[in-house]
Amino acid sequence: MTYQKCPICDGSGMIPEPYAVTTSFHVKCPACKGARIISSMTGLPPERVVKEVEEREKEREKSKELDKIIEAIKK
Repeated sequence: MTYQKCPICDGSGMIPEPYAVTTSFHVKCPACKGARIISSMTGLPPERVVKEVEEREKEREKSKELDKIIEAIKK
């Protein structure tokens, strides 16, 4: 199977939030689901990459929560 750069987000994995007041707010691309690439045949992102992206997002959330706890303890 061959893959191509996502044409919706131009391979960035993110698109500007359509209802945001500023242009600095972005959301995950609905076509590639943040994987940056899609199948040339199906137009879907590879499952393996989507799982890795989701795992990274979970780790970021955990890190943010831990940072909040650490800041609360320091106060």
